[in-house]
Amino acid sequence: MSHGNVQISQPIHTYRAFFQNPNGTSVPGEVVLTQWKQMKKLIVSDASLSRMKFNELSPIMLDGYAQQFNFNLRVVGIALTFSVDTSGCERLISLMNDLKTKFQEKMAHETLRDLVWWYKCQHQLKPHEWEAVLKRTLVRWNASGR
Repeated sequence: MSHGNVQISQPIHTYRAFFQNPNGTSVPGEVVLTQWKQMKKLIVSDASLSRMKFNELSPIMLDGYAQQFNFNLRVVGIALTFSVDTSGCERLISLMNDLKTKFQEKMAHETLRDLVWWYKCQHQLKPHEWEAVLKRTLVRWNASGR
Protein backbone atom coordinates (compact mmCIF):
# COMPACT_ATOMS: atom_id res chain seq x y z
CA MET A 1 0.00 0.00 0.00
CA SER A 2 3.00 2.32 0.01
CA HIS A 3 2.97 2.65 -3.80
CA GLY A 4 2.64 6.31 -4.78
CA ASN A 5 3.26 7.79 -1.32
CA VAL A 6 6.55 9.42 -2.34
CA GLN A 7 5.08 10.70 -5.62
CA ILE A 8 2.02 12.23 -3.94
CA SER A 9 4.18 13.91 -1.28
CA GLN A 10 5.73 16.30 -3.83
CA PRO A 11 2.52 18.01 -4.98
CA ILE A 12 1.28 18.06 -1.40
CA HIS A 13 4.40 19.96 -0.39
CA THR A 14 4.52 22.16 -3.50
CA TYR A 15 0.86 23.22 -3.26
CA ARG A 16 0.55 23.28 0.52
CA ALA A 17 -1.16 26.70 0.33
CA PHE A 18 -4.24 24.92 -1.06
CA PHE A 19 -4.51 22.70 2.00
CA GLN A 20 -6.10 24.82 4.71
CA ASN A 21 -8.83 24.26 7.24
CA PRO A 22 -11.98 26.41 7.01
CA ASN A 23 -10.54 28.61 9.76
CA GLY A 24 -7.48 29.35 7.58
CA THR A 25 -4.90 27.25 9.44
CA SER A 26 -2.55 25.13 7.37
CA VAL A 27 -3.06 21.40 7.23
CA PRO A 28 0.14 19.38 7.71
CA GLY A 29 1.22 17.29 4.74
CA GLU A 30 0.95 14.18 6.91
CA VAL A 31 -2.82 14.69 7.22
CA VAL A 32 -3.18 14.84 3.43
CA LEU A 33 -0.92 11.79 3.04
CA THR A 34 -3.02 9.91 5.62
CA GLN A 35 -6.16 10.69 3.60
CA TRP A 36 -4.33 9.41 0.50
CA LYS A 37 -3.58 6.10 2.25
CA GLN A 38 -7.15 5.79 3.54
CA MET A 39 -8.57 6.43 0.07
CA LYS A 40 -6.28 3.78 -1.44
CA LYS A 41 -7.45 1.27 1.20
CA LEU A 42 -11.08 2.07 0.42
CA ILE A 43 -10.55 1.58 -3.32
CA VAL A 44 -8.66 -1.70 -2.85
CA SER A 45 -11.21 -3.08 -0.36
CA ASP A 46 -14.27 -2.24 -2.50
CA ALA A 47 -14.58 -4.73 -5.37
CA SER A 48 -16.55 -2.38 -7.62
CA LEU A 49 -14.14 0.54 -7.12
CA SER A 50 -11.03 -1.57 -7.58
CA ARG A 51 -12.22 -2.83 -10.99
CA MET A 52 -12.79 0.66 -12.39
CA LYS A 53 -10.47 2.46 -14.75
CA PHE A 54 -9.06 5.78 -13.56
CA ASN A 55 -11.32 7.87 -15.80
CA GLU A 56 -14.38 6.09 -14.30
CA LEU A 57 -13.10 6.13 -10.73
CA SER A 58 -12.12 9.81 -10.53
CA PRO A 59 -15.63 11.30 -10.91
CA ILE A 60 -17.05 8.84 -8.39
CA MET A 61 -14.37 9.68 -5.85
CA LEU A 62 -14.73 13.43 -6.47
CA ASP A 63 -18.52 13.30 -6.08
CA GLY A 64 -19.14 10.63 -3.49
CA TYR A 65 -16.19 11.08 -1.15
CA ALA A 66 -15.54 14.82 -1.22
CA GLN A 67 -16.19 15.25 2.51
CA GLN A 68 -14.22 12.21 3.63
CA PHE A 69 -11.15 12.87 1.47
CA ASN A 70 -11.44 16.62 0.95
CA PHE A 71 -7.71 17.44 1.08
CA ASN A 72 -6.72 14.44 -0.99
CA LEU A 73 -9.23 15.31 -3.67
CA ARG A 74 -7.68 18.78 -3.87
CA VAL A 75 -4.50 17.05 -5.03
CA VAL A 76 -6.55 15.35 -7.75
CA GLY A 77 -8.12 18.68 -8.68
CA ILE A 78 -4.70 20.34 -8.91
CA ALA A 79 -3.39 17.50 -11.07
CA LEU A 80 -6.41 17.68 -13.38
CA THR A 81 -5.90 21.40 -13.97
CA PHE A 82 -2.34 20.98 -15.25
CA SER A 83 -2.04 21.45 -18.94
CA VAL A 84 -0.52 18.54 -20.79
CA ASP A 85 -0.27 20.59 -23.95
CA THR A 86 3.34 20.93 -25.12
CA SER A 87 2.61 23.17 -28.09
CA GLY A 88 4.00 26.24 -26.31
CA CYS A 89 7.32 24.52 -25.76
CA GLU A 90 7.32 23.21 -29.31
CA ARG A 91 6.71 26.72 -30.67
CA LEU A 92 9.65 28.11 -28.68
CA ILE A 93 11.94 25.31 -29.86
CA SER A 94 10.83 25.96 -33.43
CA LEU A 95 11.50 29.68 -32.98
CA MET A 96 14.96 28.95 -31.54
CA ASN A 97 15.74 26.71 -34.51
CA ASP A 98 14.57 29.39 -36.94
CA LEU A 99 16.70 32.04 -35.24
CA LYS A 100 19.74 29.78 -35.07
CA THR A 101 19.40 28.94 -38.75
CA LYS A 102 19.27 32.62 -39.67
CA PHE A 103 22.20 33.75 -37.48
CA GLN A 104 23.95 30.42 -36.95
CA GLU A 105 27.60 31.41 -37.23
CA LYS A 106 27.49 34.25 -34.69
CA MET A 107 24.83 33.39 -32.13
CA ALA A 108 25.77 32.75 -28.51
CA HIS A 109 23.37 31.17 -26.03
CA GLU A 110 22.73 34.54 -24.37
CA THR A 111 21.85 36.13 -27.70
CA LEU A 112 19.41 33.33 -28.50
CA ARG A 113 17.80 33.64 -25.06
CA ASP A 114 17.44 37.42 -25.51
CA LEU A 115 15.91 37.05 -28.98
CA VAL A 116 13.35 34.53 -27.72
CA TRP A 117 12.52 36.85 -24.81
CA TRP A 118 12.02 39.80 -27.17
CA TYR A 119 9.92 37.67 -29.51
CA LYS A 120 7.63 36.60 -26.65
CA CYS A 121 7.29 40.18 -25.40
CA GLN A 122 6.36 41.39 -28.85
CA HIS A 123 3.47 38.94 -28.97
CA GLN A 124 2.27 39.71 -25.44
CA LEU A 125 2.12 43.49 -25.79
CA LYS A 126 -0.23 45.61 -27.83
CA PRO A 127 1.44 47.22 -30.87
CA HIS A 128 1.61 50.71 -29.31
CA GLU A 129 3.09 49.26 -26.09
CA TRP A 130 5.66 47.32 -28.11
CA GLU A 131 6.69 50.48 -29.99
CA ALA A 132 7.11 52.35 -26.69
CA VAL A 133 9.30 49.56 -25.28
CA LEU A 134 11.48 49.56 -28.39
CA LYS A 135 11.92 53.34 -28.29
CA ARG A 136 12.90 53.32 -24.60
CA THR A 137 15.31 50.44 -25.17
CA LEU A 138 16.98 52.12 -28.14
CA VAL A 139 17.38 55.36 -26.17
CA ARG A 140 19.04 53.44 -23.31
CA TRP A 141 21.30 51.49 -25.67
CA ASN A 142 22.38 54.66 -27.45
CA ALA A 143 23.05 56.39 -24.12
CA SER A 144 25.22 53.45 -23.00
CA GLY A 145 27.25 53.55 -26.22
CA ARG A 146 26.02 50.27 -27.74
